[in-house]
Amino acid sequence: MKFGPVQVDVVEDGRFGLDGGAMFGIIPRPLWLRSDPPDEANRIEMALRCLLIRYDDKVILIDNGMGELWNERQLEQFAVDRRRVPGLLANLQRLGVDRHEVTDMLLTHFHFDHNGGTVMADGSLTFPNAQHHGSAVNYALALDPSPKDAGSFRPQDRQGLVVGENLELHDGPWSFGPYLDMLISDGHTQGMNLPRLRAGGETLVYCADLVPTSSHLHLPWVMGYDCHPVTTIEEKTDLLAKAEAEQWIIVFEHDPEIDACRLVKDERGRYRRGEVIDLGGQARSWG
Repeated sequence: MKFGPVQVDVVEDGRFGLDGGAMFGIIPRPLWLRSDPPDEANRIEMALRCLLIRYDDKVILIDNGMGELWNERQLEQFAVDRRRVPGLLANLQRLGVDRHEVTDMLLTHFHFDHNGGTVMADGSLTFPNAQHHGSAVNYALALDPSPKDAGSFRPQDRQGLVVGENLELHDGPWSFGPYLDMLISDGHTQGMNLPRLRAGGETLVYCADLVPTSSHLHLPWVMGYDCHPVTTIEEKTDLLAKAEAEQWIIVFEHDPEIDACRLVKDERGRYRRGEVIDLGGQARSWG
């Protein structure tokens, strides 16, 4: 989809599954299974939805999925599936983009399902000509994670990245070029970047794990993975209020059904999907 001079496309990295209880925290199972039916292992389907942004000579990728550095046991544990929805490189090629052409890799945070595609199976960088960008605070957490986060920050996903060479770290809110700026969220993990695109009279926000799916538009529906769930609710409250008032496009990184939408309020004042926006992703494939 074109936003003025900027081309925006979804590129997925297949699908995976996480425990539904962990994805919805304190929300009772009978409530979330209506919208997110689990499999026999109680995992709900999750997209690995990355964004490709192109303008002038820039080829920018936002997040890169889970990648290839997984053994068979781990692939089964996370129900990784790239048969029905192809992987990231195949989807880039579908759009005519070779991995060597990516100029910039913007990482929302350094968890494995957002940063796992940085390195290929042979240990080389997937995007060797790209300057990688991330949060300084979140990178520090990745180097010294708490016991709660140790499984999310995998050192193998960062091999080959060198701060000051092919990895640039940023403090606080920061801007990238004329169209992109990064909002900061600390509820899920400290220093998570939320890329905001403003072009062609539209505003588009990539919500990463602040609002991972459209089910998480409900303010109290936050993940058990969040380090600071009350902060998550506060941040969602602020972001969604602005998005609804100004009709921003909200992009969901993990929603299995839709790429993005605008927001409306129902009769009880709760945020709901409004107009659904197709950015070229795949529909639900679970089954």
